[in-house]
Amino acid sequence: MSDPGAGPKWIKLNPVQAVKAYDSMRDTFSKIGVPTEEQGKAYIAMLTSTASLKGDVPAGSIFDFSLAAEAARELAQNRLRQV
Repeated sequence: MSDPGAGPKWIKLNPVQAVKAYDSMRDTFSKIGVPTEEQGKAYIAMLTSTASLKGDVPAGSIFDFSLAAEAARELAQNRLRQV
């Protein structure tokens, strides 16, 4: 695990909170860099509990993985061409 005290200062988490946040979100990302809808919801839930995020927030208002999804599609197509 990386140093939990090395996170951005704007998050304002103490080391115990940072470890909890890291542990709760480390499985929210996929290996291709594009979270599933369920993973995105888990990340928003984590933000709600640790970063004072309020209300029902759509994932698209927090993050946009469209470029990562496009890159993943292109990489998959390139792998298929190489076979």
